[in-house]
Amino acid sequence: MAYVLSDRPFCKTDTRIVPRPFLKTVYEFSFAFSPGQHLCYHYHMSKILGLDYGSKKVGVALSDDGQKVAFPKGVYPNVDPLIWEALANLMLQENVSAIVMGLPTALSGEDTETTKEARAFAENIKKHFRLPLRFEDESFTSKAVDTNGAAPPHKTDASAAALILQTFLDRNNLGKKQK
Repeated sequence: MAYVLSDRPFCKTDTRIVPRPFLKTVYEFSFAFSPGQHLCYHYHMSKILGLDYGSKKVGVALSDDGQKVAFPKGVYPNVDPLIWEALANLMLQENVSAIVMGLPTALSGEDTETTKEARAFAENIKKHFRLPLRFEDESFTSKAVDTNGAAPPHKTDASAAALILQTFLDRNNLGKKQK
């Protein structure tokens, strides 16, 4: 949800004005309003991007607007600068607000050479896009997709990205329900 501070008493059709007393009592915003200013919020929800990193290709998945379900989106070659252009276009088109990336580790939980590459890729993501990035354990995700025959071979990485993202979404949505 995007908030907009406006000098106009009415915002565009896809936004609503939130009265000042409502904000102070319920959300306790820390900023002060100038006389005549209104805070509006957009109704469009944002999505979360899921990534399954590979040195040759990157699997991509997206959540729905409510951030409850993950869907495979595609597989992109991990070639600089093509991967950054593809991810930037996708993030703009789909209104992405956060990124979840699978982190490959050894069975013992220790970092591997691929883990180091994935962390370096994540640092580049942070530099390019400045969005919150979270890691999710990706142990056996590609194998799970292969074993179940859940996706054709050329879409395995996208399905693995969806599995990584769905694990993250399930854990976060369960936490919201318990509060």
